[in-house]
Amino acid sequence: MSMVEQTLVTGHAADRSQPILHPANSWVTPFIAILVVGCVIVFGHLFALLQEPIQNYLAARTPVDGRGLQMFMQLMSNLSQIALFFWIIRWLAGPDILRWLVAALPRISIWSWAGIIVGLYVLKAATAIGLGALAPPATQSVTETLAPFSEIMKSKVWVSLLIAGIVAAVGEEVIYRGYLSRVLEASRFGFWGGSFIASSIWAVQHFYYPLTGQLCLLVMGMALSAVRHRTGSIYPGMVWHILNNVVALLVMRFYF
Repeated sequence: MSMVEQTLVTGHAADRSQPILHPANSWVTPFIAILVVGCVIVFGHLFALLQEPIQNYLAARTPVDGRGLQMFMQLMSNLSQIALFFWIIRWLAGPDILRWLVAALPRISIWSWAGIIVGLYVLKAATAIGLGALAPPATQSVTETLAPFSEIMKSKVWVSLLIAGIVAAVGEEVIYRGYLSRVLEASRFGFWGGSFIASSIWAVQHFYYPLTGQLCLLVMGMALSAVRHRTGSIYPGMVWHILNNVVALLVMRFYF
């Protein structure tokens, strides 16, 4: 077990004389990990509440159009959540946590990379089809479901791909698969329990999706955790997540 992993599991920080978390209570560390992610989520929602007044303030003092300001604020929201997350866990576990989170590329062949990407897409398609067959008729139209992304889709293609396609995917993979799932798996929850809890939180965070969409995210979250667990790296899942978001955004933009 590395020094960072020992810090996260036992609660002893490498560069401090006193433990941050109580090492005798194996429930403390998972609770702190969930609390960290919860703080990041709450911060994102608070930022969203302040977004409109800040936009109005800037619009009155800058020549930038309203949509451009909105995209800028959305990008700042995503980046600030990632920055807050890194600041909190660095304070908890020391500077080595950054290297632990962003590990080296997995030593797998190009065919393994392709198999992972294709396999995840097949799993997502099968899950969506299965849930669609079991679910009652949808109460939301496609337009209503995509409402949270309406302004992003109206912006320039590269802007929407940067904000929702890349930054969001990278942040979610680092936070949920790189950190939360790994910490929970190292606790008494084990792999299945830890990945289920982390994936459930990830799914609930997308509360604007219908129930079938959230269940699909739960399944895909556990699959991404399994890929990370198997390869020892978050990068294969991150690449798939980026591709998935980019393709979904392009489809939504040009077909809905």
